[in-house]
Order: sequence, then C-alpha cells, then structure tokens
Amino acid sequence: QDVDVTKQVDAIIDNTVRKMASEIQSKFNVKSIRKLKLLGGGAYPTYNAWKQQFPPIELSNESQFVNSEIFDMIAKSV
Repeated sequence: QDVDVTKQVDAIIDNTVRKMASEIQSKFNVKSIRKLKLLGGGAYPTYNAWKQQFPPIELSNESQFVNSEIFDMIAKSV
C-alpha cells in the first residue's frame, strides 16, 4: 500500500527553512534585499518555503545544476 507523506515532508521543509531564515535574518540586513537567487540541489523542492520567508527570492535557471557549473568554472581557472 502506498503512503502519501507529502504533508509531513512539507512541514519538515517549512520548519527547517523558517529556522534557517531566522538565522539569516539575525546576521544580515534582509530588509534591503531587492533580488535574491535560490540555487542548488534543494532549491526546487524548497522554493515555496523560501518564497514565504523572502518574497523577492527567485529560483535560479538550472538551479539544480548551477553548483556543478560554478565548481567547474573554478576548477578550470586554477
């Protein structure tokens, strides 16, 4: 039998993002943010939770693979 854990996973993501956003807000002046890009392997599944915390946030194009592209550029420059 299939079990749908979507609600539980969403609650975990929301809670985790809220904690991370709180930490970010305590260290940076986030009220001055006009543009913010979300990238990396977890960007797509966590985007909505981040959008609730930081409305100006945008999902980066190719968000799932941009880290590897950045690492590749760095490796080629060394």
